[in-house]
Amino acid sequence: MAVNSTAPTGVFAALRVRDYRIYWSTGLVSNIGSAMQGVALDWFVLTLTHSGTALGWVAGLQFAPVLLFGLWGGVVADRYDRRTLLLWTQTLYAVQALLLTVIVFSGHAALWLLYVLSFALGCVFTVENPARLSFVTELVGRALIPKAAGLNILSLNAARLIGPAIAGVLIGAIGTGWVFALNAVSFTVVLAGLLSIRPRARETRAVSRPPWTGAGAEGLRYVTARPELVGVFTIFGLAATFAVNFPTTLTLFAGRVFDVGSRVLDLPREEKEQLASPTGHPYRGWRQWPDDFGRLELERFDIGQYDDSDAAEAAGLTPEQATLYAHTDVWPPQEPGLRAATQRYQDAFADVARRVLGLYARVLDVPAETFPLGDDVCTTTVVNNYPKWPYDGASDDEKLLLLEHADSSALTVLYQEGDYTGPQGRRPDGTWTSVPVRHDALQVFTGTLLTNWTDGRLRPGRHRVVAGGTLTRRSSAVFVHPSLDTVVEPLPAFADPDGSDVEPVSVWERASGNVEEYLRVFGRPEQLAAWRENRPYVAEVTA
Repeated sequence: MAVNSTAPTGVFAALRVRDYRIYWSTGLVSNIGSAMQGVALDWFVLTLTHSGTALGWVAGLQFAPVLLFGLWGGVVADRYDRRTLLLWTQTLYAVQALLLTVIVFSGHAALWLLYVLSFALGCVFTVENPARLSFVTELVGRALIPKAAGLNILSLNAARLIGPAIAGVLIGAIGTGWVFALNAVSFTVVLAGLLSIRPRARETRAVSRPPWTGAGAEGLRYVTARPELVGVFTIFGLAATFAVNFPTTLTLFAGRVFDVGSRVLDLPREEKEQLASPTGHPYRGWRQWPDDFGRLELERFDIGQYDDSDAAEAAGLTPEQATLYAHTDVWPPQEPGLRAATQRYQDAFADVARRVLGLYARVLDVPAETFPLGDDVCTTTVVNNYPKWPYDGASDDEKLLLLEHADSSALTVLYQEGDYTGPQGRRPDGTWTSVPVRHDALQVFTGTLLTNWTDGRLRPGRHRVVAGGTLTRRSSAVFVHPSLDTVVEPLPAFADPDGSDVEPVSVWERASGNVEEYLRVFGRPEQLAAWRENRPYVAEVTA
């Protein structure tokens, strides 16, 4: 049966071809499974080794075969039946996922085994990728290749969005082993789809084929002789080297600062008391506060962007602005690496905030650079410890650890761990929904400054934290503001020509006055007195 050479119109025209429709839909299932496995493998290696180097080796070993043997993978796809190659490669993918499942459930995980399986995965991908891409031509014909290519990209991007989300939920609920097992099962769907596809004769041309030893070199000469292809490969290589592993890097950053901060909160109380701010500043060092019954309600370790006013002036702040940092950071001597890790953490999460603002701009149909966060952002970092809730018979409203509020930042980037979804976000109708614990991902809350910028089009993310669970829940957060010089008011893209009810907000004025206001609203009288008298404050708790 010949492939129709006349291209139907429409974005989804390629899906009218039966075989491609089967191939695309089953491939979507497999892509989601593979994205789930990628997140699970990174997290498993990180929890096994706590090493960024190990994560780098896993990623490098997966892509090394492509770099070393990629040219010959294309040669294999040219010389052998692609459907048969795909049947074999999908089977090998399933075997690799099953082996990962066995390793996890056996309880005898060894890093070298993960390295071997990562390299094996890369070897299979070296053959499978060119075979998969070129097989599309056999299914839809040359006329529909552009539309099929677009649908392939849609499938991959959808999988990258859906797969990690599912993986994060499953890792927290049932563990990484089951994620690997589900990925193995997903390949049975692909195999069934490939077996149901009706084989067709390949479109061939009478061309001479060089020997195996020269086939790869011929492909390389073809690329280097065309400047436009050299440019494309160069850009793709740079992006693959420096951008593709950004989520892995963020997971590592979050895990490191989170782990170190957690160790600080696990210190004996007498040692933590030495980490309280010497001037009673609520956003510096260690602090805790009790609920109305004297029980521990929340414990946290706060870190300012600069260690002191001298460091702030050296970074470019004016002497007046640098007074915000006259109350110095308190670094635990037990964790000498926390300071450097936190600085990298703040920089990375500020970059996350810029990316999210770019996504908001796209959704709102305005230019990507609309939100002027700038390079000189103002950040604050905190690690929270919310205790478990051993008391029965209480509603969510009766066991609040953090009252309903909206952050005064532009965006707040959150990472959390625990056995229950403590944070809750408020819906427009006033009801509450839980913010899931995702070990592989970050959560972002919209702050009030973003509401000012958009003249109310983006509402602040009001949220609260409810106690629950059998383990302590912990989180780390970076509050991201534009520079202290910024006056936040409705931007031209959102300003109402008839005027706005939104009052301009000076970031400097808000930052310089928020401690006194915060303690007046949320602090206890003795805590406010300690702040005003410039002395440490340590709350007493009964349990």
